[in-house]
Amino acid sequence: MLSRQLRQLESLGLVSRGQDPADRRAVVISPTDDAVARMERIRTGARDEFRTNLAEWPTRDLDELARLLANLWPR
Repeated sequence: MLSRQLRQLESLGLVSRGQDPADRRAVVISPTDDAVARMERIRTGARDEFRTNLAEWPTRDLDELARLLANLWPR
């Protein structure tokens, strides 16, 4: 199943395969420049949308969100 998915990603130009110089039996899979650029566009778009949505929230609600999110990461 994984090799089928990798072949598909490779055919789309999103990954490239190469040999591991330390172990010629191993294959190294790397994202292409196109894949990295696409991911950056997705991240930027999601971040911009998130910021736009939060800009409409009252400060009180943003403070509460920040307080609750801080509970996810222990100090």
